[in-house]
Amino acid sequence: MITDNSFSIVLFVSAVFMFFNGWWQTKNSTKYKDSYKLLSKSKRAGRSQEHWSFSMIFAGKLYSKYSIILVAFGVLGIFLNFSAFLGFVFSITIILILVFIIAIKTENALIDKFGK
Repeated sequence: MITDNSFSIVLFVSAVFMFFNGWWQTKNSTKYKDSYKLLSKSKRAGRSQEHWSFSMIFAGKLYSKYSIILVAFGVLGIFLNFSAFLGFVFSITIILILVFIIAIKTENALIDKFGK
């Protein structure tokens, strides 16, 4: 039953949060301030308002797109039987890999658009 499947539950909930986070970032990205330099995703994203806005919108689009991957893994997880702990560890690993890929793609897009 799906209520016992921590793998699918974690992935479905994370997909919803990831989708709305991406949607929010593309529609209502925060305005850049000098105090955000420490909070920025990378050194390049914190350089100026233009860098900041581009990275927020680009990453937001990727978050929305990659939430579909989490849903696909969640559907696949319905048919697999993991223990609760193992399912949780696998789902968190998948989420961390996707977030890491988003960070790398955003950084590469900043380099492509603005140079090093």
